[in-house]
Amino acid sequence: MSAKIIHKLLIAGSTGLVGSRFLALFKNKFSIKTLGRRDANLKIDLTSKKEVTQAIETSDADAVINFAAYTNVDGAEKEKGDKDREAYKINVMLPSWLAQICKTSGKKLCHISTDYVFDGKQNKRPYTEEDIPSPVNSWYCITKYEGERKVMEVFNKNGDFIIIRISYPYNGLYKRKLDIARAVLEKLKNDEDYFGISDQKIKPTSVDDIAKALMFLLKKGVTGIYHVAGNFSPREYITPYEFAQSIAEILNLNKNMIKPTSFTELSKKRLAPRPQHTWLDTKKIESLGFKITQIDKALERFRNQLSKSLPF
Repeated sequence: MSAKIIHKLLIAGSTGLVGSRFLALFKNKFSIKTLGRRDANLKIDLTSKKEVTQAIETSDADAVINFAAYTNVDGAEKEKGDKDREAYKINVMLPSWLAQICKTSGKKLCHISTDYVFDGKQNKRPYTEEDIPSPVNSWYCITKYEGERKVMEVFNKNGDFIIIRISYPYNGLYKRKLDIARAVLEKLKNDEDYFGISDQKIKPTSVDDIAKALMFLLKKGVTGIYHVAGNFSPREYITPYEFAQSIAEILNLNKNMIKPTSFTELSKKRLAPRPQHTWLDTKKIESLGFKITQIDKALERFRNQLSKSLPF
């Protein structure tokens, strides 16, 4: 375990779904500077090794958090195999550069990864941190796993780094793109049918829980890989169809417009393949004392967040 106390943070990807929420919740808990092309303290190109290296080497931050990611799964598929395009540079090269610079400059690295590093074929139990990833043949999934591997290779698997794998993050405040919860909301608000997969095991996660988990791990001074995903105990998972029903119920929307469909059927309409069952085991972080919000409370939080940003 690292005994280093974290006071100063350098954050990449602070305008994204997860990064923006971490910043909002904890901007007064740390001295924080942000990196990126827009709305950042240090305006740099995250696909430029030279600019990234200079920004981190000249910083007195104790730790770097990488929230930056190319998350458009179908968009990434259009770049498949091209290591000069954005998906590869952001998902693979950026974490690699960050790991190298953090290791040589003595900074802790926190990297956000995804449940999509697994192939989704395991439906008997959730994936643990000990399970070896094997991404499906999707450029997004492949690049996210490669990014993880680069970090672990640089730090020799037991250096001063944290990798947090997250699952289907959602938040009622973020407007720049739709997440799994707000996608349901948008369809039902517009009187359109929403097709939810009924044979898939997932664990959608409140972004607040992800941000708080990262804060918790930083304070604990731990290293290694941790899974952070929604709390659906005692069942341990939910299907996208059931999750959509839960969203409609808590927002008093028409549940009859939510239609069940199969994973196979919906996959035919998508450009990139996705893993089917990506439920994550969260016992490791829970064993340290972190409590993930139960689904009913997490959805109440989502509803309350929406009331601050959307008319109901």
